[in-house]
Amino acid sequence: MSKLKYLERHCESRGWTDRSNSKSKGFPFATWTKRVNSRFKIPVNAAVLTIGFTTAMSLINIGSTTALNTMLSLSSVALTATYVLSIGCVLHRRLRKQPLPSARWSLGKHGLWVNCIGLVYASWSFFWCFWPSHYHVTAANFNWASVLFVAFVGVACLSYLIDGKRRYEEPGLRVQAWMNEW
Repeated sequence: MSKLKYLERHCESRGWTDRSNSKSKGFPFATWTKRVNSRFKIPVNAAVLTIGFTTAMSLINIGSTTALNTMLSLSSVALTATYVLSIGCVLHRRLRKQPLPSARWSLGKHGLWVNCIGLVYASWSFFWCFWPSHYHVTAANFNWASVLFVAFVGVACLSYLIDGKRRYEEPGLRVQAWMNEW
């Protein structure tokens, strides 16, 4: 029973996360995924999308270990890429002495060097995420994450240029408008 409850909570929380990304129109089919079911009071469409995607990713392990390793490596690459981008943006603003948004806490005078160390470490990790796990590389043990990462970035850029540029709403702008109402 506890595992079923855990699965229910996980899918519900992932559904809310997917819904929040859909509200900023960052997902394809955003109007479908952001709907909250009036009966269940949760974004059922987003939860179904999450369950379907998770199931498809789980079935990859049955088909091919190489594909599973590629997907796991790709998730590491994507995570480190977000670290490099976010720390790089903060560091860029700090170096240009531009104001940062207010936060609950601050690194104060240590922020610059902490961000520099974080960026170096994240960049180093990003670089090594693309390397194969074996010395003698074959098609079966090659790390295909580099190919897929470039493909996903290309598709994301095309999607943004074709449709996203006119539809995407920056969350910061919506929050700023909301804060001005107070």
